[in-house]
Amino acid sequence: MKIKTDSKYKWADLLLIISCISSLLPLFLLSVYNNPANDDYTYALRDVNRNIFDVIFHTYQTWSGRYFATAIGQLNPLTFHSLTAYKAYPVVLLLFFSFSFFYLFHSLFKGTLSRLKICSISMFFILLFLFQTPSSSEAFYWFSGYAAYTVPAILTLILGAILIKKRNLLQQITAVALTILIIGGNEVSACILFSILLFINIVPYIQKNQINKQNALLLFVSAICLAIVVLSPGNSIRSEGETTSCNLIWTIGGSLLQSFSWFVVWGQTLLLASIVYITLFGIKIANSENEKLNKLFSIKWKYFILFFFLTLFLAHIPPFWGLGTVVIGRIANVIYLFFIFSWFFGIQLIINKYKKQIPSHNNSYLKYLYATVLVAFLLNNVFNINNNVATSYVDLITGRASNYNEELEKRRVLIENNNNTSQVIMIPVIDNLPKTIYFNDISNDENYWANRSYKEYWNCKAKIKKEDRKEYSYSNFEALKLFGKNIRNNKFSRQ
Repeated sequence: MKIKTDSKYKWADLLLIISCISSLLPLFLLSVYNNPANDDYTYALRDVNRNIFDVIFHTYQTWSGRYFATAIGQLNPLTFHSLTAYKAYPVVLLLFFSFSFFYLFHSLFKGTLSRLKICSISMFFILLFLFQTPSSSEAFYWFSGYAAYTVPAILTLILGAILIKKRNLLQQITAVALTILIIGGNEVSACILFSILLFINIVPYIQKNQINKQNALLLFVSAICLAIVVLSPGNSIRSEGETTSCNLIWTIGGSLLQSFSWFVVWGQTLLLASIVYITLFGIKIANSENEKLNKLFSIKWKYFILFFFLTLFLAHIPPFWGLGTVVIGRIANVIYLFFIFSWFFGIQLIINKYKKQIPSHNNSYLKYLYATVLVAFLLNNVFNINNNVATSYVDLITGRASNYNEELEKRRVLIENNNNTSQVIMIPVIDNLPKTIYFNDISNDENYWANRSYKEYWNCKAKIKKEDRKEYSYSNFEALKLFGKNIRNNKFSRQ
């Protein structure tokens, strides 16, 4: 079927594409200055010269049931002593991440939206993630973080694209394999995927008394894999070291409170983005004659609301129960990705149900309103000085990232192959903390686990500790101000 190009809003599609490319560009460039941190060294020491199956079994028994995360740890560049590979990995990850969005939306809207529209809606969702990513460093730069959380999230998007299709045997085998891998990545992604599979099995049965055997198989596989992860002896051993873990009241209360808090944290941007979505994509999708899409967006609202809130709540249970910690960083990244897709799935359900009541976008006044909202959406996010995208540019332009890289290189020169055991080596505090790529640092306690791993990896005999000096993280505005002063003093000084 030939797709008519919606030339009326072609300028908006192009604007979204340009904005997304502009937002991704500094993330690719910052990879040059990326460096390992904390767990990267610990896991490299654990995995080097060891059989992958031995590592998985030992970790399963003593630390974690995440069999896929443990397996993918074998790709840690530090295990083969390559800092160059460590800097190259984020480039591959960002490409893989972007591709997963295109693949999902192409599978979903092929035959309904033009290629430009599919590209545009993919960029739109990537932008939404980049704008409010709780931790960019843990999403794309810190290996131990993105290997366990971002990679399973990407695989979930690819699995979603496969679930949409009518699967042949090879695609079903691929879906089963992806399910096994995702569940073994981390407990949060495992809960989300299990809930999704449960939802797509139960709702057709309730509404039309239908059972999809392929989806039922995936649910069965996910249940077994989830049990394997949760019942790992290592999980019990690890949680015993956390004084606030396994507290029922804290787990339920904290999970509920934080689940609702995300609507406050992320809701403002998503509400504004919803107007953009309705105009550029939502109405066109609702008016599609595609039977697959009409069936997908005919789910009863009450079932979806129950699924959304219940899944959001369940995703918070593992960190609250197992570690006694609130959801931040890499865990929040995964939840935010689920939150975005659930939010707009709900928006599309509303559009499909009330499409006849939605004002026609042929009205000239509405066109100006939509254009204003789109520009406001981009200005409020892309050009906000404190936004993730602006921060990545500030880290790049002001030299925070390059200086950070140089400081860590000096550290390595200081301790690498140091045979002096008569003293504790003082490691300089990092003066440049690029928020986009910086994750964590060693401690001023020479016996801290990260310090021990760091010095052992670099073959340093002496103990090491960081200078007991307070680190100061400049805001984006302060960094730009200092950058301007340096240019003035170096280039335009009278001396």
